[in-house]
Amino acid sequence: CNAALIAEKLHMSFIPKMVQKAKVFFRKGTTDLLQLLKNKDIPILIFSSGITEILEEIVNSKLKDYIGSNVHVISNRMIVDQNGIIVGFKEPLMHVFNKNEHAVAEANYAWFREIASQRKNVILMGDSPGDADMAQGLENTHSIIKIGFLNSQVNERLEEYKRIY
Repeated sequence: CNAALIAEKLHMSFIPKMVQKAKVFFRKGTTDLLQLLKNKDIPILIFSSGITEILEEIVNSKLKDYIGSNVHVISNRMIVDQNGIIVGFKEPLMHVFNKNEHAVAEANYAWFREIASQRKNVILMGDSPGDADMAQGLENTHSIIKIGFLNSQVNERLEEYKRIY
């Protein structure tokens, strides 16, 4: 996917158009949860092996009424040239097995450390086995509640999800 964006010489102005046309669905209760977290000023950190600019566009355009400055995206950030053409991605690349505090430290997200140091409890939600370890490396964590979304191969993967989440 990343290589295709670079090969196509995609311009950043295409991202809002692409997101606008995309059929993005959220789980039942998502907007209620986001509104509650916004009202209580509870930070939301979206760790993804996707692309930061696309995720931010989805959040800002499709969820704008339910979020505030409490939402932060940690993902793969594009590098664009002076003409707005995507030419690469900043290192280190985030993938399903390194979405944790260690990857954040390598990417130097100073604001993340500040937020994480103020919070002792974490609700971790993920949809892959690698996501279950996203809180690895967090210091001063008192409680972690893990919620796993098993979206496919339910019969084959149910026992694994019960064990890791």
